[in-house]
Amino acid sequence: MKGYQTFKQDRQDGHKGGVIALVKYDITASEIQVNTGDRAEMIGTELHFKDKNITIYNCYCPPGKDHALHAMNISDLRIVVGDNDSHSPSWGYENHDARVEEVEDWQRFTN
Repeated sequence: MKGYQTFKQDRQDGHKGGVIALVKYDITASEIQVNTGDRAEMIGTELHFKDKNITIYNCYCPPGKDHALHAMNISDLRIVVGDNDSHSPSWGYENHDARVEEVEDWQRFTN
């Protein structure tokens, strides 16, 4: 996209898919390598400001893949976005699926 830096990780086992982060060119940014093995797809992008850095993790956990939530370095000034292919009433779904416990436990213990 015009005016944006592109940070992306293409899907390794398919012809399309993966994760991408777009950052406006007027923001200094760098990619953070996240090793997930053959689990979820994830990319980290660190935004550099004068007095602080903010890291954004963008992740996608497709059906049939394991989560890679613990592959992220979570501390202050971190934002995690993505699709974990999980359903929970706490997120507005009517049902609670089998994958959600791992996501909710991770969320609870990283706060």
